[in-house]
Amino acid sequence: MALREDVIRQFTLTEDGQDIVVFQINVGVESTPPVNDLCRFCAKNLRIKGVLSNSTLIFARSKLPQGKSLSDRLADLGMIIKPRKNRSTRMCKLCVKHVARLEKDLLIIRKWKDDEKKAETEETASTNLPEAESSDNKRARSPSSQSPPKPQPKKLRTELLPSQQKRKSVTQVITSYPCKTEVKFLQKVKQE
Repeated sequence: MALREDVIRQFTLTEDGQDIVVFQINVGVESTPPVNDLCRFCAKNLRIKGVLSNSTLIFARSKLPQGKSLSDRLADLGMIIKPRKNRSTRMCKLCVKHVARLEKDLLIIRKWKDDEKKAETEETASTNLPEAESSDNKRARSPSSQSPPKPQPKKLRTELLPSQQKRKSVTQVITSYPCKTEVKFLQKVKQE
């Protein structure tokens, strides 16, 4: 009978000339999972209900057309990893997505870096050309041509806008009441 040493231990005790076999069972004690059950980078447990799921082998070749392993892809990013006994050979899907994003971002950064190098070489090439003006001509220029023109002061408006002018019309409100008693009342008010 094969026993897992981390969960069940077997002891043989001799008492009064008799051999007694004792089994010690560690119930409820969480044992550390095997190394390859964890993600190498985030240490997430990849074994769910006894099955390794949502993981990728780091050192195995990919089935994609590129055929690169995750270790090769990480080496391209500048992180060289090697298989070790005390380190996992698996990586969770979330960490694989991080690697994919880093690859895309690194391509963009390398493009920016190349563009900056091209701009620097063009700039140094243009500064190495012989100067068209001598330093005497630069001093002879008037300083007013170099400085930007000063803004004109704002003028105050002396005329009123159409919306600000006084009204010259009179507005009348005419209210009609359908009741005859109200008409009589209004006539009395007008007379007073």
